[in-house]
Amino acid sequence: WTVNKLRFNSVGLLGRDNELKSLHACWERMMQPEQQTKEVVMISGYSGTGKTTLAFDLKKNIKKGRGAFVTGKFNQYNSGEPLSAILQAFGEICRMIVKKGATVCKEIEDVLRAELQSEVYLLTQLVPDLKEVI
Repeated sequence: WTVNKLRFNSVGLLGRDNELKSLHACWERMMQPEQQTKEVVMISGYSGTGKTTLAFDLKKNIKKGRGAFVTGKFNQYNSGEPLSAILQAFGEICRMIVKKGATVCKEIEDVLRAELQSEVYLLTQLVPDLKEVI
């Protein structure tokens, strides 16, 4: 006796071609050697509509070593935490920086201290992973 299971993960992302093209176009704009842009992309919609799958589909298709792809997710249960998704993304960036080593951490620390001066402390309170960088 065998149980046949319906598996959706092998089907891939359906009906999101336009959104995926827009995300890829955004990534390509940011990676232009001569005219790099800085962009933040936020994907919104009702729960269960494939937002996370859309973001991670882009992540698996981009070339490694070309920029940083980070995510943060607003959660209905963390609705009392303003900016929680953005702070998650910054935490992920901090962990990436730490993996690059002490030299990169020092460069980032110098820039942050030069720009933010005493406000760096406030930033470390918002993004605890930043303490590992500076």
